[in-house]
Amino acid sequence: MSDLLGKVYKLPRQCPICGKTLVATVTQIEHAGEIEMVDQIEMTCITEPPMGSKRADEFYETHFKTPYIDWVPIQDSVKLAINKKVMAAHGLEYDSEFETWFDPKEPSDSPYNMHW
Repeated sequence: MSDLLGKVYKLPRQCPICGKTLVATVTQIEHAGEIEMVDQIEMTCITEPPMGSKRADEFYETHFKTPYIDWVPIQDSVKLAINKKVMAAHGLEYDSEFETWFDPKEPSDSPYNMHW
């Protein structure tokens, strides 16, 4: 059973459309060896109305008009932030230049620290 799958995070960032609170739910995980990492998250604003309600169409038209501009960058940064915490708990760090994880206790030429 996964500890991450289905986990809901109330985010400190605000909705890029209305400024209200954002919520992220882990919808898919991946494994790095025995470590579970977030692969996909679903994000929404707390003002999202129930599906099928009268306000739902208006909400989706305004909040998700330009998802690749408004939402994807936030999703990517939230996913990375969650994974950094998960990996740090396992003693690993993130190298943003090579976009990979490494063990700071291993020598730099170790096969465990290869930058692919």
